[in-house]
Amino acid sequence: LAACIGMFSEDADVLTLCDLPVAGREGRPRIWTTLRHHNQMRPQEVTAVCVMPSRNFLVTASHEDRSQGPFLINVWTLTKTPKLVNRFEIPTRVSALCYSVASDKLYIGGPGDIFSYTLVTKTETSGTRSATTLRLRKEETFTWHTGDITELLEIPDNISPALCSSSIDGTIGLWNTHDNVLSNVLVGHEMGVRSIARSEEH
Repeated sequence: LAACIGMFSEDADVLTLCDLPVAGREGRPRIWTTLRHHNQMRPQEVTAVCVMPSRNFLVTASHEDRSQGPFLINVWTLTKTPKLVNRFEIPTRVSALCYSVASDKLYIGGPGDIFSYTLVTKTETSGTRSATTLRLRKEETFTWHTGDITELLEIPDNISPALCSSSIDGTIGLWNTHDNVLSNVLVGHEMGVRSIARSEEH
């Protein structure tokens, strides 16, 4: 896929993936697949999505109950017909996901805190058969915000890679992911910050 976007509704167990027109070509986004079975027994609320291009995975977050969970991280193959590879239960509700290409880590935003995880691949061989399993290993915790994390954005930098976070508390945090410290805080919003974006020109 040249490019894709994921669209989801917080009141439904559906994630729709769309092709994006290639730069320089005319066209409209086209739906190429829909993920409907985050849980076949009970409907789940899909709350966040991100892509791990180096692993060719699509990662989604979902839960059955906003306050009690279970809170799940779902890993899918990023293909025309995505398949669920594994599902991990974590102890907190997820409101934002971001994959860092530089550190190969998955950043998870929840009610105030940000957590970094590593997706560990392990291959076990028995006779002539081999099986590959995935494990989600927690690494660091980033604490500053007092409200839900609404979005996480990686800012690539060869010298000092950074992670940007926005929150319902009205602040934007800039984190140095090399030292795992908060390097700057942007304040001034009168209400919660819902979204952030990075300009390639600045």
